[in-house]
Amino acid sequence: MTKLIKRLVIDACGLLVLLALIGPAQSVAASTKAPDKVDIVLHKLLFDDHLPAAEANNGKDQPSFGGQPSRPLNGVTFTAYDITGEFWQYERAHDGGVEKAQRHFAEAAYVPTNKVASQVTAGAGEARFADLSLRSGGHYAVYLFKETGTPPGVQGQSQNLVVVLPVRDDSGIQSRIDLFPKNVLPGGKPMIEKRIDANQTTFDYGQKIPFKITVAVPADVATMKAFRVTDKADPALRLTDGVSVMIDGHDLTGEDNVYQLAKDAEDAFTLTFNVDQLSKYANKVITITYNMAIRPGTAADKPLVNQSVVYPGGGEPQHDFATVVTGGKRFVKVDAKDHATKLAGATFVVRDALGLYLVKTATGWDWKSVADGDKSYQEQGLYALTSDQDGAFSIEGLAAGNYELYEVKAPEGYLRNEKVIPFQIVAGEASDSKAAPYAVVNVPDTDRPHLPDTPGDPPKRPHLPETPGDPDRPRLPGTSGEPPARPHLPGTNPEGTVQRILRRLLPQTGEAKATWLTTLGLILIGLIATIGVKTNKKSIGESRGERQ
Repeated sequence: MTKLIKRLVIDACGLLVLLALIGPAQSVAASTKAPDKVDIVLHKLLFDDHLPAAEANNGKDQPSFGGQPSRPLNGVTFTAYDITGEFWQYERAHDGGVEKAQRHFAEAAYVPTNKVASQVTAGAGEARFADLSLRSGGHYAVYLFKETGTPPGVQGQSQNLVVVLPVRDDSGIQSRIDLFPKNVLPGGKPMIEKRIDANQTTFDYGQKIPFKITVAVPADVATMKAFRVTDKADPALRLTDGVSVMIDGHDLTGEDNVYQLAKDAEDAFTLTFNVDQLSKYANKVITITYNMAIRPGTAADKPLVNQSVVYPGGGEPQHDFATVVTGGKRFVKVDAKDHATKLAGATFVVRDALGLYLVKTATGWDWKSVADGDKSYQEQGLYALTSDQDGAFSIEGLAAGNYELYEVKAPEGYLRNEKVIPFQIVAGEASDSKAAPYAVVNVPDTDRPHLPDTPGDPPKRPHLPETPGDPDRPRLPGTSGEPPARPHLPGTNPEGTVQRILRRLLPQTGEAKATWLTTLGLILIGLIATIGVKTNKKSIGESRGERQ
């Protein structure tokens, strides 16, 4: 089979990804058509005792791994490298096609150099590499994902993952590819397990985080000289209250004859058990519960690891840990028509999905029920965000979720935005330098349209007829229906005629006329007055002539 035929067979077969620590590499088949960018998401899995056999991955669904149970593993650092040039050069120079090239670059001895990005697994053990280019250097891109940081207590590192783009499924080119690298925890079922006793991993500043540690008491605990459990958290975490200890449902809190508690710092404590007393609880489970909180000022999206260790006498220590984060959001205040114009001095309050308003305390954030929080925010002590000279403002220390901004003060020269501004806290967004700030707009005060008869406008006076009784008053033949004009005296203003003209040209009963029409009326009045004066002079002259 020629090299060209091998390439066509590989293209038709689809994607195979290298996942196993041992065994042959699995290939990712190339396609001929794809979007410009792809997202590759790594789902880190932890297995007890041993790794399952390698399985093909379609880039979408998690393989079954022979039914062997696993759990997500956070705190693992993966680094992505662009190996496009080296990969295709090697593939052209060696027989065996794409699969052989993948196996070569998946070997632990290979040291990549062209780093693209690094991500730490969090949440459900995920590390997301977004917007990776489909092509690189005139070729379809090839990326290598290497585990560059492993939590304590986890054995080894997962094998390098080599992904050859593009990837295709039944519906066409995949814009998202999901991979499932694995690690193993030796020694069978772990003696210690740590988790967060809540259905979340992101929290506000100051919000209580309920940690739980479970420790299996060994069957041979009576032969041990010591049995100790330690807990050490990231300095950004602090204990908020006491530590509770139970064994097999029995509360041991405060019983010094079974254990002693030493708080080494605000972020650490040690439980030292009395082996003689503990021996009667062999094969039982110790449950340790306590609350911690994220300190104000902690950077958004930073993984905060809380690690627990059990020291079973002279045996090997066993570890487990849990990771939490807090989120944030960046905003920019701009002119509605020209987003390049940044607006300073806009002030906002924040509301959560339950309608509670954000309040700052000495230990972090709190949420408060307030009526008309957008109007009484200062009296109620609500936390306010204000845009700076660059229009920028931000919030940190919030759990992932849905929130709302309320504008309580507009920038100078602009109307206040009275609409609710919904926004989301999304893991990883606040620390992503490529993510654009959320633009919040204002309309200049001069741009507000005039709405007739809106609240606050002076009411219009009703239109009165030009003369009382005009609409239904009967008119005499040869008359206009108006009252007879007073006799004109020489040298006086022709009052009747002028009044009639004014009634037709000038505003009546408060109605606004156009400026040009008013001006024209004044000109006509001046002409009529001039004609009247001239006529009066002429009449007076003629009268004098007659008398002469």
